[in-house]
Amino acid sequence: VLTDGRRQVYGHLVPGDVLSQRSGSRREGGSFITALVATTVIDAPLPIDGDLETSALGQAYDMAGRIEDQHFESQILRLGRLTAPERLIHLLLEFAERLYVIGAGTKYRFPLPVSQEILADTLGLTTVHINRTLQLLRRQGLVVWDAGYVTLENPPRLAAIAYFNHSREIQQQARPTSVQPRAYAFC
Repeated sequence: VLTDGRRQVYGHLVPGDVLSQRSGSRREGGSFITALVATTVIDAPLPIDGDLETSALGQAYDMAGRIEDQHFESQILRLGRLTAPERLIHLLLEFAERLYVIGAGTKYRFPLPVSQEILADTLGLTTVHINRTLQLLRRQGLVVWDAGYVTLENPPRLAAIAYFNHSREIQQQARPTSVQPRAYAFC
C-alpha cells in the first residue's frame, strides 16, 4: 500500500490455501491479508519434534509452498508481460482451475466475490480499464460475469489468448476435492 492509498494485490487465497510467511501473514511493511467473505482460519503449526521432510504436515506445507510459488510466478508474468485482456483472462483461468480443484464450481463456472477495484489492484490496471476489458470480453462472447459468478466461454481460445498453460497436477495432489467453509481473501 502506497502512502497515497494505491495498492498492489499480489495474490488471492481460496479455500484450503495455506497462509504462510510468503503469503503475507507475517510480513513487515505494508502487506496484509483481507478476507472478502466470512473466513475460518485453522492454526496448524509445524511439529516441534520431528522431521519436517517426513511428517505429513511438513510435506503438506512443502506442497503448499510450491503451489504458492507457482501463483507468484503467474502474477509476475501477468504484471510484467501480458496485455490487459491477457492479464484478466489469465487470472480468471487461474481462479477457474483453483476453484474447480476444490469443488467450488464447475470446470469453467465459479463464484468470484471480487470487485473490479480488487481486480484492478491485482492486475496493475485502473478500475476503468478493467471495466472496459470486461465489456470487450463480454462482447466477444468469451466471459460472462453475472450475480457473482464467472463463466468462461471457449476455454481453449481463452488459454491461447492469455498464454495460460497451468497444470493441475500439483494442485490435485495437494488439495482435497472439497473444502469447507468457503473463504476468499487477497493479500
